[in-house]
Amino acid sequence: AVPVFEDLARRYATEHPAEVSGSPQQVGGGFRGKLEFPVRPVRFDGSRAELVGARISNINGQDAAAFYYLVDGHRVTVMVFEPPREVFRGSSTVEVRGRQLYYRQVRGYTVPVVEHDGLGYAFTSDLDRQSMFRLAASASF
Repeated sequence: AVPVFEDLARRYATEHPAEVSGSPQQVGGGFRGKLEFPVRPVRFDGSRAELVGARISNINGQDAAAFYYLVDGHRVTVMVFEPPREVFRGSSTVEVRGRQLYYRQVRGYTVPVVEHDGLGYAFTSDLDRQSMFRLAASASF
């Protein structure tokens, strides 16, 4: 589990440019036929999150989609990937707004992961822990 969370933090810390930008429909459409699972940008309830762009990435050697947002002036990366089962073993858990979040503290970042329809949605930013929990819990897929 730890290598996945380490990789998530590393990917956040090294800013990679977006390969596609535009409306959420344009950004989501940029992944058609490029990944073996369906992806679209996450929406955040009650947040001033602005979708900046996205790119194809990978997590621990597996294909992933990386979505880039600005939230209250902070860069937020949301990685969508097919999580190996062990990613959740040994992780801390917290329930926020009725949603189960798995998380780890890695390299100074709080990295919550939400599982939805067999996909993992990992949120990484320099926001504080409680802000990250609220943001991940407010995500609509």
